Amino acid sequence: MPRALSQSISAHSHRPNLLATFFCALAVIPLPPAAVADTIQEMLDADTLSDTDNPVAARYFVEQGRGVLTKEMEDRAVEQLRASLKRQTNVMGRVMQGMSGMMSGPATQKMQQQASEMMKPSNVTKMVIGGVLGIPPPTPGMTQRQGELAQQEMRQGFADPWIRGIEAAKALEGIGEVQAAGQFYVNCIQLVMADWMKDGCLDAILGMGPRRAYVLLGWLAENAEQASFMHNMGSETNAEQEIDPSSVQLRGAALRGLGALIGSEGIKGDERERALATILRYTDGKENAPFYADAATGLGRAGDPRGLASIKRLAKYHKDEAVEDAARMALATGFKDGGAIKSLRGELDSDNADRAMRMATALLGAGDEETFEWAVEVVTKRRASDKQGVDLRPRVVRELAVLRTDRARQALTQISSDGAGNDWLQAWTSVALLELGDADQMPEVSAALDKTDWTLDRSGLRTLWSRISPILNLAAGVLLTGGVDVQKTIQVVGGMIAAERSRFLAKATDRELLSVQLRWQAADALALSSDPAAVGELMAMLDDPELAVRMSAARALAVHSDQRSLDGIAKAFTLDFGAENGVSRAPEVRAALLRSALLQFPNDPRTRALCDTALTDTDSGVRFIAAVALKRT
Repeated sequence: MPRALSQSISAHSHRPNLLATFFCALAVIPLPPAAVADTIQEMLDADTLSDTDNPVAARYFVEQGRGVLTKEMEDRAVEQLRASLKRQTNVMGRVMQGMSGMMSGPATQKMQQQASEMMKPSNVTKMVIGGVLGIPPPTPGMTQRQGELAQQEMRQGFADPWIRGIEAAKALEGIGEVQAAGQFYVNCIQLVMADWMKDGCLDAILGMGPRRAYVLLGWLAENAEQASFMHNMGSETNAEQEIDPSSVQLRGAALRGLGALIGSEGIKGDERERALATILRYTDGKENAPFYADAATGLGRAGDPRGLASIKRLAKYHKDEAVEDAARMALATGFKDGGAIKSLRGELDSDNADRAMRMATALLGAGDEETFEWAVEVVTKRRASDKQGVDLRPRVVRELAVLRTDRARQALTQISSDGAGNDWLQAWTSVALLELGDADQMPEVSAALDKTDWTLDRSGLRTLWSRISPILNLAAGVLLTGGVDVQKTIQVVGGMIAAERSRFLAKATDRELLSVQLRWQAADALALSSDPAAVGELMAMLDDPELAVRMSAARALAVHSDQRSLDGIAKAFTLDFGAENGVSRAPEVRAALLRSALLQFPNDPRTRALCDTALTDTDSGVRFIAAVALKRT
């Protein structure tokens, strides 16, 4: 078995040979699909597990399936799974798949087609003649909206392969390959463009356990340049920062993560002192300016009074608004500083909606009573027509739901009672309350699921799904060690849902967003509802025409505690859930659904029937889970 991370990281003076990894990735030749095998022995003899690309199977085996096989069979299974997982977490393999995905979206392809049209000889001739005559050249015809959509598609297309990679890395942890898993998370943080996935990978590092996370994050804070992908590939550094952007991403994540470890009391004694000293070191000095914002955030999460002086100094760093904001939010959330809270309140009515919501999120998280009152007033008394810009009301309601505190629930209850201003916002508030455990909202939510003719007080209302975080639970996840819960079994589906929701948000019209966003958020709320009607509503949502809603309903059924959800799981087992970069999501979804059923209802005959169905699945990973569960050795 490989050494523990704490031992492995001590050899940090060696650079990862990423060029060698690159050429190894190029040499990988796709293997033909494995033959269907009825028993585990047949699968092992056929080397089936080495060929599977379904990471859920490996996580099932290491977290739920141990003890079924003989020692010899288990060793062979682990050996084959290790080979599969190493391939699935190969950094250059993910990069190459991501680059392919970047160019595969419809908006991106349309942009390429229009650019190609511009270079046709006839158009080039027109441009030349036009230049002589002073006539403007023909334009590709791409609107700003199309350009934004193409950019979003490219970002998401690159991120998609890493969703499966995160699941594979967590399985690697389970078979003892902790250093390899940590390296994958580090690569994800610096290479993936989607912020929610960067935060998800930091959360995965924290989820490795306080000791391992401390060793890795401490090393990363000190050696970000050495771990930088760009640095190892020979890229030039940023002349202004005198450090490459990858190093900035890595050290910044390490500083935030160390702060979370301190604040959660995951580390104590000398380790705590060293972690705090590391964060403080990056709050001063011109050369550390790129890290000021992350250091301030880390100190806010740590909550140690010795960081106050540094945060207050950074709150006056007028050269960079991002640093000022991070420091003020750290003071407000980490120390309940009255001056910082008052300062942030002054931004709540900013013309910049995103800025206003960042401040509102920090203040609500700090429990500021005036901000809760502001939130109620924004939704119930103000109207979108009161000022130009984006309508904040849907986002305010979501922020209150995300808080999951008694005060947030009180605010939402007051909004519901006073009236949210239009019927869509009223239904949106009912969904949020149901999510927070208010069973009385069930009739309103059920009625809203079939409604599309919403009455609005402003046309073109665009909502923003706040906190795309199916993986992220930063502080809460720090001390997770051992044990298997149903949320973990379905984690990879949560990542796929986030990708699909993000994709839908980018392409949908404002009107389309109203009903679809409400339905998928309702699925999340129904997952937590004990109302007998919840399972029936979720099963009906499996027929929804939108992928994001179907996937949300499938996930909700998988985590629902009612045994009747097994009927919904069986139905979801037969559905198509789309693809990412041309790779079907269905095998991972079926595997995760099966894991959940086995964990929650192992003795139900319907779970046995699901396993019987899975034995003949087209995906070898799904077949393996069923074979282990049924002990078909």
